[in-house]
This record gives sequence, C-alpha cells and structure tokens, in this order.
Amino acid sequence: MPFERDLVQTLFVVSSSNDEVQVHFPCPQCGHRILKLVVGPPETKETRDSFMQHDEECFALEDVTRRFSFLFECTDCREPVAVCGVTATWTVPTYGDDGEEDGGEEQEEYFYPQFILPAPQLFAVPGNCPKEVKKELNRVFSLFWCDIHAAANAIRSTLEILLDSLKVPRKGKTKKNELRPLKLHGRIERFSAKHPVLGKQLLAVKWLGNPGSHGGKEQLTKDDLFDAFEILSHTLDEIYTAKQKKIETITKEIIRRKGPRKKPGGDVPF
Repeated sequence: MPFERDLVQTLFVVSSSNDEVQVHFPCPQCGHRILKLVVGPPETKETRDSFMQHDEECFALEDVTRRFSFLFECTDCREPVAVCGVTATWTVPTYGDDGEEDGGEEQEEYFYPQFILPAPQLFAVPGNCPKEVKKELNRVFSLFWCDIHAAANAIRSTLEILLDSLKVPRKGKTKKNELRPLKLHGRIERFSAKHPVLGKQLLAVKWLGNPGSHGGKEQLTKDDLFDAFEILSHTLDEIYTAKQKKIETITKEIIRRKGPRKKPGGDVPF
C-alpha cells in the first residue's frame, strides 16, 4: 500500500461506549489489515499531573490525561502487538438513526500511541528493495511513534543506505584531485544527474530529515514526516517497482523469442 496519511492520523479513536477496539493498519508480521484488542476495555490510568488539576476552577473533562496500554492481536496470523501511550478526551455531539445531531453529547477518548512493538509498516516497501534499506525503514517506523526527530534522522540514514544500494559513491574528487567524503546533498546531486525527477524527490525528503540531524529553527511535526513518507514511498515504487516491471518485460520477450530479444538501435559498438 502507498502511504495513507488519513489512516495513520485516525488509528486510535475509540468511543467510550464501545469497548471493542479494532485498528486497520497492517499487521507487522503478515500484512493483514485488522488488529483486534485481545482483552477489553483498554487499561488506562490518569497521570498525576492531570489528577492534581481536578480542584482548579477551570478544570474540565477535556483536561484529563491518561496513560494506556493495549495488547492487540492480528485477526489472521494471531501476531500480538503491544501498544502504549497517552489519551485525550473530547465531548462530541451524538447522532440519531437519521444521521442528524440529536442534541445529546458523549465523550470520545483519543488514544495517541507512543510505543508500538512490533511497529507496523506505515507504507508498503517494494519486495525487491534491498534488505538494508528495509531494515532502516523499520527503524523509522518504530521511532515515529515516540521521537519524531530521531525518526527524521533515521530517514536521512535511509537515504544514505538507499544511495549505497544504487551505487552512488560516498567520496568524490576535489579540484585538486583529492578524494573527499561526499555529504548527503552532494550524493543526491550526483544521483540527480542521471535521474533528475527522482533526485528532486530524494532532495525534498532530505530537507525534511535535516532537523533530526542538525536541529533548526523550525519545529518538526508529524505532518512533516507524513510528507516524507508520502514522497519516499512513491520514490521507492518508482525505483524498484518500475525495475521489476522492466525485468518482467525482458523475461517475457526472451521466453517468447526463445532466444535473445531484439535490441533497440542495433548492437552497441565497443
């Protein structure tokens, strides 16, 4: 699947009147799209800071913060997935059978994960993507829930490993013909010389990953990482899915001809 921004943003919205919790992100083990809470209702406990505010005049239910823990299980392969984090409670209108507001109210508790083990893939990684790239992406997916700056840093590291797999050198010659390490930006520029569109996409992801490595004036948000995921998932599909389709086309032509395929433009002179 491509990166689904709306899905990630609404993973854990649970009504207080509904103890059965299901989430629709891929099982980390088999990729099945439904994880179901093993035991309900979710276990929650109010934080000390939240409890100490109860006597304040302006205190409201929306000020309550709880910590929660879930144990989900894949409805297909039975893989257990542990989730913990914090909650927020909101008062929302209720609706009648006609779909219109009926004048009532209820509380909905929003569950914000800060740790998931094992972490789900937030977008599908092409099967023929190098294992080193997949491994680093899994680290990104895990860090996303608890530390977005660390996740951004891991995104930059993913780009370095991706460029390694694409045979983009880590060193380049200076004007004095001396070998010097290339920064990530320089490596992307070298890649862009042959692949300008993909290079621009990688450069955009690099800029989003920079705050994780270098800090900066702008505060990094999860929306920024969503942008990086959306671009990177598309770029990986373009690199590896397109490559797979090309191999399949070549294979089919060789089998059809029962020998060498016809080369465009004739033989290459050597």
